[in-house]
Amino acid sequence: MMWLRYIRRFALGAIVGGILVILAAAGTYVIASKVRKPRVSGFTVYQIQRANGHDERRISRSYKANGEWMEVSTDLKTGRQQVMFGTRESGVVRSNNEKMENEFIGGWGMPLTAEQIRRDPQFVDESQILGFRVMRVHMEGIDGSKTDLYKAPDLHGMILRVVTTSSDGGVLSVEPEKIEFNQPEFALPNYPITRDLYNSHHQKK
Repeated sequence: MMWLRYIRRFALGAIVGGILVILAAAGTYVIASKVRKPRVSGFTVYQIQRANGHDERRISRSYKANGEWMEVSTDLKTGRQQVMFGTRESGVVRSNNEKMENEFIGGWGMPLTAEQIRRDPQFVDESQILGFRVMRVHMEGIDGSKTDLYKAPDLHGMILRVVTTSSDGGVLSVEPEKIEFNQPEFALPNYPITRDLYNSHHQKK
């Protein structure tokens, strides 16, 4: 996904743009001491992106019950927002209001189950975040960077927390702040879908 590209760039010493992008909606705050059971209703997760301890972006991601989502990421310095959608029909797209187009990023993936995450050869262990079970996947890059992804199987397999340490000791993290259960309503803007961005990242060299 898009945030992985930013992590790789950070590991090389360049932090670019936002990692995730999401939608906010009203609901009930969730902070619990017990592991929560799976839910099929919608929800919104609010996160903060930090680079070496400094807040850089605020992120919200809203999920419908079917696993489709919308992300909104806000740059705290400029106030500029980036909006992305993940839907069965259109895949993952970034909405560009200036160009009035939806930029195709890649295919939409079905929500991950605990069994699927556990089968990942990079799966390490389990813990809890905000009362939800998370399953840690550890990755190491050829540039010496190390990344831990904390996936929540009861929240469509969403990555609740990310911690990346670069070879020079820099740390980029995405931390969850709260979760609200709601029934988010959103729809992809009625713009044409373009593949220029996708092709630029996948063109043959």
